[in-house]
Amino acid sequence: MINTIKTNIRLFWDDTSGATAIEYGLLAALISVTMISAADCVGRSVNANLQCAAVAIQYEGYLRTDDGVQLCVLIYKAVG
Repeated sequence: MINTIKTNIRLFWDDTSGATAIEYGLLAALISVTMISAADCVGRSVNANLQCAAVAIQYEGYLRTDDGVQLCVLIYKAVG
């Protein structure tokens, strides 16, 4: 009786099949968080660039001057 309990405990302790599934789960979660963060950063940058283009079209090329660059920076700070 005691030997079978010890054997079952030893088999349970040596079983590593669940550890692999947990490792894959953690790896998938890490990759997902990284992809979401990267998409957020890229989206903000694209949004700011499109806002600058929209202002340039609206004011007929106003962003070609130094003041336009300042305006573009202000838009980027407001969006990001």
